[in-house]
Amino acid sequence: MKKRLLFITFVIIFAFGTQSGFLTASFVKGFMDGWNSYDVERTEEVMFLDIFLRPEVSGATVSELTNEKTGQVLPANIVSATVEMEPNNLYQTFNLIRGLVLIAVIIAILVYFVKIIIAVNRSVVFDWINVRRIRYMGVGLLIIFVLDFASFIYGKLLVDQLLEIEGYRLVGDHSFSFLYFILGLSAFLIAEIFAIGLKLKEEQELTI
Repeated sequence: MKKRLLFITFVIIFAFGTQSGFLTASFVKGFMDGWNSYDVERTEEVMFLDIFLRPEVSGATVSELTNEKTGQVLPANIVSATVEMEPNNLYQTFNLIRGLVLIAVIIAILVYFVKIIIAVNRSVVFDWINVRRIRYMGVGLLIIFVLDFASFIYGKLLVDQLLEIEGYRLVGDHSFSFLYFILGLSAFLIAEIFAIGLKLKEEQELTI
């Protein structure tokens, strides 16, 4: 049983770490782009902005790509691109703060998760401290969702303000998912199930 627990724990940590790694990698990339944005030869600062695009007409092909192997020109749509722009200090500061908070929250979630696994491994399962830990994990997951949502909205507003590309509508500076929102609510649900079980256990002990 403990072997199964360790295996499942490893898989969950790997999956969560991989998913969170995409968010962290996005922050690191933005930080490094900002760090390297000063071009010595041109003596001016630049900002690299990732954008996601969709055709203005659904199902239409706006661009073309050439297959180097056959020389055939293929209809295509560009779905993402990186553009070089003048720096936006507010946007860069926002991404820096978001990234630092994101890293701290991910570490906290992993710490609480490991503590829960250690407690379960010691046969401490239905305990109020585990309920609190699961709730803290839920809060952390919802914080990640809020940060990602805020970044998506801010990026969308910035892209709409600065760019206009013929044949395309701009989605924003990154894609968006409700994954962490669902995971956060699921953590709160599990915590409530544990809490109900503990209350029933305490009531039975008082009755006896």
